[in-house]
Amino acid sequence: MTIADKLTQLNTIKQDIKTAINNKGGAVANDFTVYAAAITNLPSGGSVNDEIYYGGVNVVTIKPYNNTVKIIQPRNFQGWTSPTGLIIGTGFERVNEYAFSLWRNALTLSLPSTMITIDQYAFSEWNKATSLILPNSITSVGLFGFQNWTEAKSLTLGTGMPIISQYAFMGWQSLESLTIPNAVTSVGQSCFSGCTGLKTLTLSAAMTSISAYCFQYCNSLVDINIHNNIKTIDAVSFSNCSSCKTITIGTGITTIGGQAFLGCTKLEQLKINATNPPTITNSTFQNMPVKCIIKVPLASLNTYKTAANWSAYASQMVGE
Repeated sequence: MTIADKLTQLNTIKQDIKTAINNKGGAVANDFTVYAAAITNLPSGGSVNDEIYYGGVNVVTIKPYNNTVKIIQPRNFQGWTSPTGLIIGTGFERVNEYAFSLWRNALTLSLPSTMITIDQYAFSEWNKATSLILPNSITSVGLFGFQNWTEAKSLTLGTGMPIISQYAFMGWQSLESLTIPNAVTSVGQSCFSGCTGLKTLTLSAAMTSISAYCFQYCNSLVDINIHNNIKTIDAVSFSNCSSCKTITIGTGITTIGGQAFLGCTKLEQLKINATNPPTITNSTFQNMPVKCIIKVPLASLNTYKTAANWSAYASQMVGE
C-alpha cells in the first residue's frame, strides 16, 4: 500500500470516528464534541508508536505525540520511497538506526534544534537529497548515518559534534566544498571517502590526526592543506586523490602512514614544513610523479635527503 493510499484510508477512519462521536450524544456529549473537533482539525495522517505523522506523498512531517516522546524508533519509516521531503518536529532528541534509511526520492531534510543523536544508518541512501544542515545541538552521528547522499552538493556540520564517526558521510559524490568546524577533534575512518566531487577542504583546527581512508577517492581535490596541529596522517587517508596538484603539510607532522597519498598522479608540488622529517613508509607517496618538486625547510634539506624512505626522493627535493 502506498503512502497516499494509507493516508486516504486514515482520513476515512478519521471521518468515521467523527460521525460515531457526534452520534453518541448522552451525558458525555460535550466531551465527545471537543474530541471530534480535535480529530477534525488534525491534518491527514495517523499515529505510529506514539508519533504522529501526516502529509501527502510530498513532504512528510513528524511531531512528538506528547512531551515524553523524544526518540524515533528503529526502522519506523525505513524504505518510504514516495516522499520528497521530511520535517522532524521540535522535541525529538534521537533518531534510532535505519529509521529513515532508503528514502530514495526525498530531496530535503529538516532536523529540529532539539536533536542530539543520529544513530547508525538512520538517514543512509538518500540518493536524491540536495543538501543537509545539521543543527548545533547534534553531538553524535553514528556509523553510515548519512551514507551515500550521492546528489547532495552542500553539507553544513553543526558546532556541537566533537567526533565524526566512521563512514558517516561516505559516498557524497556531488559534495563540492567541506568545512569541518573547529569543534570537531577527530574524524573516523572513511567518513568522507568517495566524495568524488569535493573541490575544497578545510580541516578543523582542533584536529590532530586524520584517520585511515578518510578522504580516499576525493579525486576532485586540487589542493590539500594540512595545518600545523596535525601530527598524524593515517594510512590510505588521501589515496587516489588523482586531481591533486599541490600538498602542503604543516610543522606539527610526525607520521604519515603507508599509501596515505597513493595515486596522487598529478602532483606537482609537495611541501613539508616540519623541521624533522616525519616517519613515512616506502608506499606513502607511491606513484608520485618524478617531476613533482618536494620543498622542505632549507636547514633540514640534507636531513630529509638521507632520512629513511625520504632518501628515495632526494633528487626531487629543494630547500626553502
